[in-house]
Amino acid sequence: MRGVSKKKIEAARIAKEELKKRLEGHPDVLGMGIGYKEREGRIINRCCIRVHVRKKFFAKLLPIERLLPKEINGIPIDVTEGDYNIQASGDPTKYSRTLKAGIQIANKTNYPKIGTLGCWARDELTDDLYILSNWHVLYGRTDASDDEPVVQPRRFGNRNVIGYTIKGIINNKVDCALARHSSNRGISESILDIPFKITGYKRATLGLDVIKSGVNGIARGVIDAIDFDITLQSPIGEIKFEDQIHVAPRRDGDYTLNVDEGDSGAVWISEEDNKIIGLHTAGIPHRKAISNHFIEVITAFESEGIYLKINH
Repeated sequence: MRGVSKKKIEAARIAKEELKKRLEGHPDVLGMGIGYKEREGRIINRCCIRVHVRKKFFAKLLPIERLLPKEINGIPIDVTEGDYNIQASGDPTKYSRTLKAGIQIANKTNYPKIGTLGCWARDELTDDLYILSNWHVLYGRTDASDDEPVVQPRRFGNRNVIGYTIKGIINNKVDCALARHSSNRGISESILDIPFKITGYKRATLGLDVIKSGVNGIARGVIDAIDFDITLQSPIGEIKFEDQIHVAPRRDGDYTLNVDEGDSGAVWISEEDNKIIGLHTAGIPHRKAISNHFIEVITAFESEGIYLKINH
């Protein structure tokens, strides 16, 4: 799934920025990124600009002003359809005797809207243990604040409180949050059903095979687009996310991707070297996933004076 040169990707980035300006305000376009062409759910190893629309129409049925170009600056344009949504919801019934990444969690006030405990992180200065997930999982309201209880799995019962929110960040790059651990339950800094030890984190690249563990279980996919820009509806209104990671089913699988409501907050991990590359934010059930670059998540917390280390 590799074979795209840095020179080709840089040319595609320039072309993408020009296309963004040209298509600004287009009623059909949800987002765009740099990636592989797609045909009937299968990935084709050819670099293009991927334009995402809610629904595709035959060209002859569209007025001329809504037609999308076939290429720009010599870079082909591939149009793909799908309606993306943040994925914090699900069936909040599973109690985990041992707290580990990959299990379901919720803000007590927002229950039963749930998400996934993505990973454990430690403060480099204090060694405090933090729960890391999405802002829309741990905060998720315009009136949400720090020091709100995080529960697993239900809102009732003191033993279900496992932490308290300390910092939430949502902007055009990241949707992330931390909660300080506070529970008498056992702790495992491994990730549920991930058979290897995490070795750190790195920036995602096109064609990387990745895996996640979340409320809906294990999913294995491939990064089929980077530099992905998409507008999503969040609890605080529309957010125009930029430079996201797009994950699709692998060519050697059954062309489905095990992502669905409740997986928000899970981390995507490179199977090449066991490093975290992304924080799952949104998707299309069983088809596509969108995640923040994990490096951008770490950087966002550093800008708030929180320096994290990941040592699963």
